[in-house]
Amino acid sequence: MSARFVFGDCLGATLWLASLLVGEPARPFVWAAAMLVLITTFMFGGWERVAPSMAPYDPGHVAERYGLFTIIVLGESVVVTVAGLDTGGSVAAVLVALAGFVLAAAIWWLYFDLFRRMPVDRGFGGRFVWAQGHYLVFAGIAAAAVGVEFAVEAAADGEELDLADRLPLGAGLGASWSRWP
Repeated sequence: MSARFVFGDCLGATLWLASLLVGEPARPFVWAAAMLVLITTFMFGGWERVAPSMAPYDPGHVAERYGLFTIIVLGESVVVTVAGLDTGGSVAAVLVALAGFVLAAAIWWLYFDLFRRMPVDRGFGGRFVWAQGHYLVFAGIAAAAVGVEFAVEAAADGEELDLADRLPLGAGLGASWSRWP
């Protein structure tokens, strides 16, 4: 059983290192392959079949760690919002920054209302999807923070947001508020 984890982790690490030798257009595909190997190694490593009592995680502990990381990512979005308040007196920018803070608070509230516990009744596959689905939630929170930063900068300059600057905010909110994990 341990040999499977060692093999999978070594193969994943080898792919990460091999990406240094690959040209730029293909490098993200090697990264994706490495992540796929690392994720599937854990998923099919055999903990649940061989020794359920020796599972490498405690659902309560895992949920707490994901919650703490969510707070860190949300904290970064609050930092962006507070930095946006230093706009040289632009009332519009201050209002947009305050709206960004309200969005961060809403994401915090919704996250801890929906995902405060790791599901234990969905089996290994359900817990795996819950855990790996958090990558989308974390990326969504970070993208929404970038979108708020773009909105604050545009408001400070008295400009409208173009589509490219609106996309991180909209897509980030959609991803961070998804109910699927």
